[in-house]
Amino acid sequence: MKVISDFATTLRNIRKSKSMSIRSLSEISGVSHSYLSQVENGTRDTPSPEIIKKIAAALNYDYFTLMRLAGHMTIKTGIDYSVEDLINKASDEYKKRFLTDMTKIFDTAENNEETKSIKQSINGVDLNEFKENLKADSKEWINIHFERFFKRHGRFYDYIALLQDYSNLTLNELAKRAEIPFKELIRMIKEDEVPEVTTLEKIGQAFGMDNIYEWFKKETNCILYDEDLNEILSHNKKVKITFEVDAYAFGSAINASKYLYRVSEEELRKRFFTIDYLLGLENENVYFKNRILTNKQKSNVLRILEILFEDQDVE
Repeated sequence: MKVISDFATTLRNIRKSKSMSIRSLSEISGVSHSYLSQVENGTRDTPSPEIIKKIAAALNYDYFTLMRLAGHMTIKTGIDYSVEDLINKASDEYKKRFLTDMTKIFDTAENNEETKSIKQSINGVDLNEFKENLKADSKEWINIHFERFFKRHGRFYDYIALLQDYSNLTLNELAKRAEIPFKELIRMIKEDEVPEVTTLEKIGQAFGMDNIYEWFKKETNCILYDEDLNEILSHNKKVKITFEVDAYAFGSAINASKYLYRVSEEELRKRFFTIDYLLGLENENVYFKNRILTNKQKSNVLRILEILFEDQDVE
């Protein structure tokens, strides 16, 4: 005897309430007619989340309700999204929109630190060339750059937008599910304002997630709230870094002859915080505001510092 699941019964009832035949649902969703018929008749297992997503969109019905009925999601555990999976399944439209937003940052905030960071990640590609490639609408180019830029520069609301894209949720639908005034949600996004904890929980629940903040921290290693920052700082966590440096250096004797000597660890540590030593390194990168200084620039900085402290040396 066939057992009709709650999912199959609900699916049939929703479809009939919309006066939609199985064939019509198949055409709109892209799921085969025979498959849908077998699901409703109980001769086929419950569909996968990907197929449920297509069915929910075609029926204009709540995706998460169908997911719970199918047993893919429970109130206890919620959905465990993977950012890698979300990025791989992002729509072409969203990828292009995100990259277009990156170019707008250049145009509107050219001297901003974030802009410089983004510019560096282009690896020397001219901004106009970047825009031209974006206009060319090459899927391969967009896919490569979207993944790279999103992982490096994606902000909190970019992740929300990525979840929206995956779930086929408009901002208006998200606001309704989260019970947040639509204008308030728009304002928070425009001002890049971190939601209060209770509001953030509602946003997470709208996506079927128990704790969206823990998910965000786990997937991005980023924190949103001062309490978490204070907790981290209170433990005064430090990390030890090591790198190789020359163990010997040339010194000058009284008679102006040069000699080679081994540098002590104490002197090596001191050199790490000595400006003239760092600026004197010709084969090492020295940075100023994320920009690598050329040897000429390092030389110019040294001259400026010498002039700046010249009077003090005389005193």
